[in-house]
Amino acid sequence: MGGNGYVVPGWSAPAFDPAYVRATKTAFSGQTGGLPGVQGNMSLTHVGHEMLTYWHGVRGSRAMPDSSQISPSGFRELLPYARYLSWEGAEDLRIRVFGSALSAALGHDLTGMNLLDLMVPEERDRELATFRALHAHPCGSVAVKRSCIAGGGVRELEVLHLPVAAVSNSGDGNVGYDRILGSIMMRELPDRWDGMADSRKPMDLLELAFIDIGFGIPA
Repeated sequence: MGGNGYVVPGWSAPAFDPAYVRATKTAFSGQTGGLPGVQGNMSLTHVGHEMLTYWHGVRGSRAMPDSSQISPSGFRELLPYARYLSWEGAEDLRIRVFGSALSAALGHDLTGMNLLDLMVPEERDRELATFRALHAHPCGSVAVKRSCIAGGGVRELEVLHLPVAAVSNSGDGNVGYDRILGSIMMRELPDRWDGMADSRKPMDLLELAFIDIGFGIPA
């Protein structure tokens, strides 16, 4: 139970333990040589850094990994904070994975929904342009957003997105879609669970930076 009387959902309690969060690893943990840098003065959280390290390790010498290379087993400890998106139309960015910690913090699971449909009009165009730039440029992105907590209070979230290419020659007849691998993490971990997000209030964008993966960044 948190200091404000909020109870951590039992099925996801470990994911909200600061000690657990700071110890998460992936198949490529520790392999930081040549890791792309975030532009500006922004520093990544441990979870964001580990997700970027995993993506960088999987892609090897390629501009980006393809969807056949992304395996949940490689970043199992980050799954509670992971979000995996699939382009299934010009304005259809479908949520294919929405981590358990994200579901608990929001109060419901967004898996299967079009992320763009969840945005208010004034942020939709900006977000759509940023998402499209990930593959078109290519590059990564990281944003800092302020989220309201139900019952009062706010917290700052790091929202990381990295491009994943479609499998061009899958051979199984399935249509390949470009995808986006990402993570969402509180920038400052509270010692105790401080309640669900207030989904009635849109998040405020505080900062946005692109990640140079070898091709520069968008203007």
